[in-house]
Amino acid sequence: MRDVRERRLLLLIGSIFFFSLLIRAFSHSPFLAKTTLIDLNKANIEDLMTLPDMGYKTAQKIIMYRKRHGPFQDIEEILKIKGISNKKFQKWRPYLAILKNG
Repeated sequence: MRDVRERRLLLLIGSIFFFSLLIRAFSHSPFLAKTTLIDLNKANIEDLMTLPDMGYKTAQKIIMYRKRHGPFQDIEEILKIKGISNKKFQKWRPYLAILKNG
């Protein structure tokens, strides 16, 4: 009987600890602050860096590509940039858009 209570108590404490770690991890995520669509043709470096796992250098490459080649025609065009893998693109895809002017 005592064994069962101790196990339940340990399970409860472990669960509380685990969920408190999850809450802490997500509450400090800079990405949570901005979840709107990012227009690849208008985004600045700061906008791009709100994407998950987007670093400064990659954001800079996207801006430079846009300056050299003109506006993006499709979000998949981002895959032409050296260093951007399909895996990274799939993380960013839900947040990227090419917005047409009204």
